[in-house]
Amino acid sequence: MDLKQVLDTLADGQWHSGAELGEALGVSRAAVWKQLQKFEALGLVLHAVKGRGYRLVRPLELIDMAWLELELASSAVTRDLLTLHYFLSLDSSNKTALELTRRESGHGHLIIAEHQVAGRGRRGRAWVSPFGENIYFSLIWSFQSGLAALEGLSLAVGLALARTLSKAGVSGVGLKWPNDVLIEHKKVAGILLELSGEAGGVCQVVIGVGVNVEMQDQMGQITQPWCSLRPYLPEGYGRNRLLADLLQELVAVLQVFQREGFVAVKQEWMSFSVHQGLAVRLQAGEQCTEGVMVGLTDTGGLRVATEQGEEVFHGGEVSVRALSTS
Repeated sequence: MDLKQVLDTLADGQWHSGAELGEALGVSRAAVWKQLQKFEALGLVLHAVKGRGYRLVRPLELIDMAWLELELASSAVTRDLLTLHYFLSLDSSNKTALELTRRESGHGHLIIAEHQVAGRGRRGRAWVSPFGENIYFSLIWSFQSGLAALEGLSLAVGLALARTLSKAGVSGVGLKWPNDVLIEHKKVAGILLELSGEAGGVCQVVIGVGVNVEMQDQMGQITQPWCSLRPYLPEGYGRNRLLADLLQELVAVLQVFQREGFVAVKQEWMSFSVHQGLAVRLQAGEQCTEGVMVGLTDTGGLRVATEQGEEVFHGGEVSVRALSTS
């Protein structure tokens, strides 16, 4: 018996006695209790009542790896392209993926986690990653044409997320350059790309994605406006369906990007832009620039009309805010 078996049984949020758990899992009640003691480290709240047993305060929809593998294998887009790795908890999916790229060619390997102890976002920020509430994954993808050809990749990944949410019926989806996904101007997903390999040759990109699905109040841990998807999703559309749909859109976008670059999806990205035509302030370290967003270059650079004329900005450490809400 392992912790996953106990979680699978208790995920329904109903009462289960220690004897029932032990019988179902083929172990003693003491062995069950030993696994239950690990719940606190995952941030899970367990109710225990004498005579009734145990139940989770909130039901969980755990990632169903058997279902996910079949779903991806049934699609022409993802068939034979993904090798899946599942973890109940790890430091960060990107860290695990990067370690894999150092050992072997990891193209198409997907790291999925229910929980991250040290999830990471852009610009060194922590990514709050409670157990079983959201989606956390990192996909390793190889590119043959060097680092220069990857400009605009983070925008393309953001587009895959926006496209997935829109197809699921979510309204108010927007993209904030370079790679934040918003709903009604509140952040619902983020992207972190990390590279390894040769500047002019083959390189592997770790594409880290975090999506807030069921996340509850985080007691001030998040310092920017954020939201969860649940109020916007159709009834019955859960984490597993969302993850499968997102992976298929992501692989499809990556295949287009490999062939044609960002220019192939630029207009679609612009259709989701929350700052197009608006006055914005860009912060890059100590340097601050104000102007109006007039569009993107074919490689994903941000075009801003300033008092000095049009300037183009690239990703990295640049932060963008609308002047009216900064």
